[in-house]
Amino acid sequence: MAFLLFTLAIIGLGIFVRVFWFQLLILGMILGGILGVLICSAITALCFSFFAWFLSQGESYGSIGTYFQYSLVVYTVGAFVYMSIVSDIIKMGWKYIRYIFGKRY
Repeated sequence: MAFLLFTLAIIGLGIFVRVFWFQLLILGMILGGILGVLICSAITALCFSFFAWFLSQGESYGSIGTYFQYSLVVYTVGAFVYMSIVSDIIKMGWKYIRYIFGKRY
């Protein structure tokens, strides 16, 4: 019985992925971007916290939460700027390709 339920679950999952693969791809890309920004911010906050601790001989004046918030803002803004630049480059390239192939010789 368990084998039958497992088989039906795998078949249902396969059909679900086959039907909604593009939406799942977009969702995965969004979640990957969010996870990447969070991990980069956490690592940067940890490094800043250690630097402050080492340079102040153990007396830390800031918390890791403050460094994390600042890092999160910096990486999020950086990601949005990067996406805007890439989007503009793609749009300009697409317009240029349409302009080249739109000419009749």
